[in-house]
Amino acid sequence: MALTAKSVSKPFSLGLQRQPNGVSITQAGSIVTSDASGSANTSPLSVSEYSSAITTLTVPDNALNLVLSTSNAALRIGEDSGLSTYYTLPANAANYKIPVAGMGLIYMGGDAGTVTVQFYFEIA
Repeated sequence: MALTAKSVSKPFSLGLQRQPNGVSITQAGSIVTSDASGSANTSPLSVSEYSSAITTLTVPDNALNLVLSTSNAALRIGEDSGLSTYYTLPANAANYKIPVAGMGLIYMGGDAGTVTVQFYFEIA
């Protein structure tokens, strides 16, 4: 029995996950527990009620996701600086992941009072 070479139709992928169209999927390689602002916000962070103050997180340039956990109260989170449009993360939410690649700023405020937020950015 003779051995013959077989052609490979797909290039060597280094084990990267790929989308159906063949483009590799970037995965996080590390985490950062502070934002990219000049005076960095660090985790855990006390966030005031939205009607009295809005907390701004500056997304690091190479961040893929923001992962949040809340403690004692619900958290409003959005891309609008006045939080006129927002998503409410319930009290005691754990490890809620939000895609942030390409975003600049994230705005947060407690829904009804001050909320303690633990967070980290997944970095490429």
